[in-house]
Amino acid sequence: MSNGNNSAAEITGNEIFFNRFPRSGSKDMVAPGIGVREKARPVIYNNLLYRNGAGIGVLNMDSNAEPLKISGNKIFENYMGGINIRGGDGPTIDNRVSVEFNEIFRNMAVGIRSIKLSEVVIRFNEIYENRKAGISLWDVKKAKVEHNEIHGNFTSGIRLLDVPDVYVRKNHIYGNITTGIDFINWKLN
Repeated sequence: MSNGNNSAAEITGNEIFFNRFPRSGSKDMVAPGIGVREKARPVIYNNLLYRNGAGIGVLNMDSNAEPLKISGNKIFENYMGGINIRGGDGPTIDNRVSVEFNEIFRNMAVGIRSIKLSEVVIRFNEIYENRKAGISLWDVKKAKVEHNEIHGNFTSGIRLLDVPDVYVRKNHIYGNITTGIDFINWKLN
């Protein structure tokens, strides 16, 4: 889903599984269950997403007045991770994402990965038994992570890399293989 008339679509009640790029024999060429690009801001809720590249893959997220909303989905056993979000480049990009009330588990990489975003809100999710971190945020300007159940992930529960304004509160974080919350590459001003 990209720019155009479908950019504010509602995606709900679907079972989406085993998607691949055409003629791809490589396990690295699996496609996302739901793909979102550029200015598109669908509301994605109450879907079952499994055995895809990523359950939800977001690429080159441009500025938009509306946040991308991902809510109430069950996302599991995806090869490249549960939810992978990559924002656009540039200092003036305003891209925001809300991830709430999802169950994200047993993915072969990170449960929720966000890179280069203006703002992300992650709350009321259960994120567990992913092969890497439960949540990984990198180069995100502002983040709020609260009221999540994060456990049994194969590295850290939450990994924060270059997130200058972050608010982590009222989460249950336990039984992860390494740290509960991992701060990487932080600078004091």
